[in-house]
Amino acid sequence: MPVSDEVLWQRCKMVISAIIGIGFLVCAIISVSSTIDFLRSSIVVQGHVVGLNFGGHHAQIEFVTQKGEHISTPKSAFTAVGAGDQVPVRYRPDAPLQTARLDVFSSIWGDAVVLSLTGLALMVGSLLKFSSAKKFSMRR
Repeated sequence: MPVSDEVLWQRCKMVISAIIGIGFLVCAIISVSSTIDFLRSSIVVQGHVVGLNFGGHHAQIEFVTQKGEHISTPKSAFTAVGAGDQVPVRYRPDAPLQTARLDVFSSIWGDAVVLSLTGLALMVGSLLKFSSAKKFSMRR
């Protein structure tokens, strides 16, 4: 029995979605590995919010490294902060300005969580669509 163009297109979309999902999951694994490496090689100091650049989720953070360097950097986070708040800042001693992040779950693990959930959603969606399409074709 020949496969219609519509069925073929549906199968192609399922395969493409699954491939993209796998790509997101691979990126999630890389992100988790990078985050674990960052957590092992970084230190935490107290910083403070000196201003808000674009609302409570985009703060200008200042902190002093263990070597005594004064660092000021803009940081975005899912966590809202206010001017004058004390915040924990995590950074790598060899590159404090480039690696500084707020030491909160969303700033540390946010990328890995979003990549994982997106990849899983695409994979599960593809599998569900595939199984429902297979059941539909068996009924015919």
